[in-house]
Amino acid sequence: MQNRSNNRSFISKFSRSAIVGLIFGLLTCVNVYGQQANWEGTWTFASRYSSATLKIKTLSATKFRFTIEALSGTHDGEVSGVAVIKDNKATFSDRNKKRDDNCRLIFTKKAKSILVDEENCSSYGGVGVAFGLEYSKGKAKPIEQNFVQIEVFPNAAIDNKFKVLVGTKEYESFLNAFHLAGEDEKTIWKQKYFRAASEEFVRIMRR
Repeated sequence: MQNRSNNRSFISKFSRSAIVGLIFGLLTCVNVYGQQANWEGTWTFASRYSSATLKIKTLSATKFRFTIEALSGTHDGEVSGVAVIKDNKATFSDRNKKRDDNCRLIFTKKAKSILVDEENCSSYGGVGVAFGLEYSKGKAKPIEQNFVQIEVFPNAAIDNKFKVLVGTKEYESFLNAFHLAGEDEKTIWKQKYFRAASEEFVRIMRR
């Protein structure tokens, strides 16, 4: 009887240990899968004058393959490779000996976005092309929604007056054209004047 009691006690303890181990294993798998799912997908940065798309495909719990395609006016660029994941960060380094510079990208996973910091990656794109941006999941809205954001008007009140003056449609046209903007050095009646043009227009005029 004593042997049977001991056997039952052993089996009971073994069963509890097995169950605890199984639960721990499942939680670990869920955690790893969750980290992978957080990175994977299509992420975008939107601007009226430039844009970029980051695509990520998970390879394992510690690596993912990525491609970034970016535009700035008529210039474009692309960089791709495999990044190594550690916690909420991932790192890519181009160690190609044929290149003088060593392109390095650091991906930081935030709650609703991925922040990318770049070092020495200018050779992957044309003039003004940037990969180091903050990318949102899915299709992002342009960040430039008014002239206050691009530092033409000092406040929303003046911006709204201009919008009423020209109308909503023309207001959007003006915004789209202010890719290259700056304050005019000439002043009349002690007022500030701005002139601007899209990069495409400047490129055509320089031909």
